Amino acid sequence: MIEGTHSQLLAVHVSSDDADFQQLQIPAIPVQIHDNDFLPPAEILITETNNQSLVSEDGQTDSISLRLSRQPTSPVTISFGANSQVIATPSSVTFDANNWNRELSVTLGAVNDSLIEGTHSQLLAVHVSSDDADFQQLQIPAIPVQIHDNDFLPPAEILITETNNQSLVSEDGQTDSISLRLSRQPTSPVTISFGANSQVIATPSSVTFDANNWNRELSVTFGAVNDSLIEGTHSQLLAVHVSSDDADFQQLQIPAILVQIHDNDFLPPAEIFITETNNQSLVSEDGQTDSISLRLSPTVVASDDQLVRILRSSLRPAA
Repeated sequence: MIEGTHSQLLAVHVSSDDADFQQLQIPAIPVQIHDNDFLPPAEILITETNNQSLVSEDGQTDSISLRLSRQPTSPVTISFGANSQVIATPSSVTFDANNWNRELSVTLGAVNDSLIEGTHSQLLAVHVSSDDADFQQLQIPAIPVQIHDNDFLPPAEILITETNNQSLVSEDGQTDSISLRLSRQPTSPVTISFGANSQVIATPSSVTFDANNWNRELSVTFGAVNDSLIEGTHSQLLAVHVSSDDADFQQLQIPAILVQIHDNDFLPPAEIFITETNNQSLVSEDGQTDSISLRLSPTVVASDDQLVRILRSSLRPAA
């Protein structure tokens, strides 16, 4: 029996044929007794699986078992605080004089949210309620629960889409366009700008994505500079630059965009223009001469030897 230090009166009786002794009334002797039975302290005994609680947003659960250290004088209810990360099922258990020494199980599960948090932890609060003062006054430490996340941060990318997988413009005014968006929400605005050059104009020259428009496509139009150079169909690399305080996007190296350009300047055919006096050449054996004038078509540049060959072929005597 759990009695603590207590006392007991030990009765004393006298028996004798000597009437003087027989009539004596001896007071009982008080005896102090130190008890060796003690009431265990009031405790909530919580056991975790492998000394930890580990759950996953993919549905992996864990469990804890609970019991009391001794029989309570009144029912003891243990409840778990609600939070946005961990769910306890059931949310509370109750012990009384009948089940105090039996383990009750509580299942822990993770809330499957859409936040990218990686492996993280959540403290699960534990509350005790009872009319047994020894249990009521208990302060139970919160249970740390490790949570494996199933949401991952995709790599930082600039997604560029060309029309028919190419960019084709013309000096006659034909334009083309590209669409751009980000692969994920940035932590800071991301500006994409296009390098200036003498062949291609990008309108607008830059676009900016932020937390509000990162997943919407923005369009940039390409046009050719209408110069007077005879270049034929040619190409120009359009440089792409990225600027952001989001380090993942800032470090991106975007390949230049190859733009094909149709030229509207053409090289006229190579010709020699010969002009005769009065549209005829008239000479005489008496010494009368005539003359012709010659010129090349524009842009024709010939060496002396080339010019001689051209003239010989042009002035071949008639048969």
